[in-house]
Amino acid sequence: MPTAPQPGPRQSPLTWTVVQQTQQSQRQPNGTFANGWTVTFQTGKGTQGSVFIPDNQYTPENVRQAIAAKVAVMAGVANLSG
Repeated sequence: MPTAPQPGPRQSPLTWTVVQQTQQSQRQPNGTFANGWTVTFQTGKGTQGSVFIPDNQYTPENVRQAIAAKVAVMAGVANLSG
């Protein structure tokens, strides 16, 4: 007797991959401009987002932390209902 097909692995919404890095300037809340990088990522569910990291903080660990925090918020928002 054949078995029912098993679903493939589920992609967690908390997984992500960097898909683009763009160097640019961004206006800060105090009105000055900061040079840095906009890092665009895609989640395991296919949603894209981005974070801005100033040049003086642009390290792999800081990028990981910023993206992880943004992805966590995006996952929470994606599950909202009223």
